[in-house]
Amino acid sequence: QDSDLDPQTVLPQLIANMHVSRPVFDLILRTNAYLRKIVQPQLDRAVTEETLKNAFNIMYGETVIVRHIQLSNLQEVGEAQRRLQAGESFSDVARTMSHDAISGPLGGELRPFSRSSPNPSQAFKDAAFALAEPGQVSPPVQSGESLHLIKLEAKVPPKAVKWEDPETQVSVRKWVTGQMMAGMMNTLRGRYRNAASQTLTINDPMLREAYIKLREKAESRVRGDEDFRTKAEQQRRRDTAPPSTAPSTQQSPSTRGEGAVNDMTERPPATEPGLKN
Repeated sequence: QDSDLDPQTVLPQLIANMHVSRPVFDLILRTNAYLRKIVQPQLDRAVTEETLKNAFNIMYGETVIVRHIQLSNLQEVGEAQRRLQAGESFSDVARTMSHDAISGPLGGELRPFSRSSPNPSQAFKDAAFALAEPGQVSPPVQSGESLHLIKLEAKVPPKAVKWEDPETQVSVRKWVTGQMMAGMMNTLRGRYRNAASQTLTINDPMLREAYIKLREKAESRVRGDEDFRTKAEQQRRRDTAPPSTAPSTQQSPSTRGEGAVNDMTERPPATEPGLKN
């Protein structure tokens, strides 16, 4: 109904759902408008033809759905293979043996990825796409410092979409610019917030105490996010080491790190390989 789109009705509901006052809501709108204006030149330079074509391959190219078991050495690989050969399900072995602390509890489930996806590593992607039939399990694959057993769940054919289609290019550009704009705005917002916190003076004792508590809570959350990103970057570097589809030593050191989450703070249905307690 048209009444459902009436700003006089929708706007108060939106503000109420955000749990902010109208002045704060207006301030958020103005701040976002300024941030978009500031980052727009940087965004225009960042969105290149190559960026758009890579995004197209990720959005519309062939993808695979797999599970994996992340292991530290050949002894663990042998034990996992023994249990699989004895009839245990791949999911159960992943839950009890995988060092990936996110996908392990999910039975090794990963979100779908294409050959052009930035994660997982190239060695991992090559091994996953080499699997021919659902249910097939790869030999041990070395990715960074970890070994992986990969089980193919399904191959999803590429969508019947061509890059030459103008509407497709518009759709891809819209998705890429939206993702990059949000990331750039969040980065800039954080910089301004940090700069403001260094110069802000609050004279009222009660307000000052409330602000200090809020700031401490926010800083604690930021530290947690930074720890996550640090571990994710460490794992990304390990996973981008020279690929090999077979381990070169009898013992590989344990991997500690986390799979990358792109600008997302919430848990997706599954994650890239690489997270370990």
